[in-house]
Amino acid sequence: MKKSLILVLVFALGVFGAMQPTYAQKKKKKKPTKVASQNTTPTEPTAPAAPVEVDEPLRTLSYDSIEYNSTGYNPLSTLNMHKSRIMYRMRTTRIIDFNEKCNQPFFNKGSEFTRFILDGLKAGELIGFNDSLEKQVSKKYILGELNKLMDPLDPASIVILKPEQLAQVYFTEDLVFDRQRSQTRHDIHSVRLFIPQNAFADAIPPFDRTLAVVRYKDLVNFLNSKPQATWKNPANNAEDKRFSDALHLRLFCSRITKIMLDNPTGDAIDAISAYSKGGDKSILLASQNLEYLLVSKENELYEY
Repeated sequence: MKKSLILVLVFALGVFGAMQPTYAQKKKKKKPTKVASQNTTPTEPTAPAAPVEVDEPLRTLSYDSIEYNSTGYNPLSTLNMHKSRIMYRMRTTRIIDFNEKCNQPFFNKGSEFTRFILDGLKAGELIGFNDSLEKQVSKKYILGELNKLMDPLDPASIVILKPEQLAQVYFTEDLVFDRQRSQTRHDIHSVRLFIPQNAFADAIPPFDRTLAVVRYKDLVNFLNSKPQATWKNPANNAEDKRFSDALHLRLFCSRITKIMLDNPTGDAIDAISAYSKGGDKSILLASQNLEYLLVSKENELYEY
């Protein structure tokens, strides 16, 4: 009797268990899988698009409010340095006098540095701008400015401008501290060609007259296309270099005429009363003191 009852219970439990779904079936019911159709093909992940250089309008090339373009690079810079690498930047304007002995390799007879700039502007191979680099200066305007050089005693006569009389140029550059290289680098932006006030004595008004400002990037490409544009080594002609290489190596002497260091108004040194009262000597000493301040500023940056 007991054996028959046990057999009946086992049979009933087996029938009941067969009617219940298994654990795997329950899991499939809770999370149904989607069956891909035979027509669909698997898509491969696409790589991120590389940044594209964007040509910025000319208005962004102003020195008063210079900006980086949408890719993070300065359109006037020759260093190709992203703004995230710049820890410190200081805008300076320098004057180079080619009559000084240390600068004479740039001013050899027949291959004067200013001769190439003037000839390039006349031929239209170089694009001239105004002081702020916001507006282009036409070739006709430059030729017209040259024709204005008349002798006041004889208005009918025209003073012929010679390249060797343009013995000075202004450089505008950024002194930047590269956080990646941990060094200070000079980033020249433009070169201003002007007629010095003492070039023709009384033939022109007693002030510097700007002819045009050229972008340094354009000037480097133009000079590299001229084999005659060479910096002559007076001690060893085998070490002659291109003008662009000599400028990159800072093989010239210059004087600061304008700097933003402790000068929020951006005035030139000779326009600051504290320096101009003592004449040219005090202006020269002030420029040298600013050079020393820049050196000490660089030493302070290494402490970070």
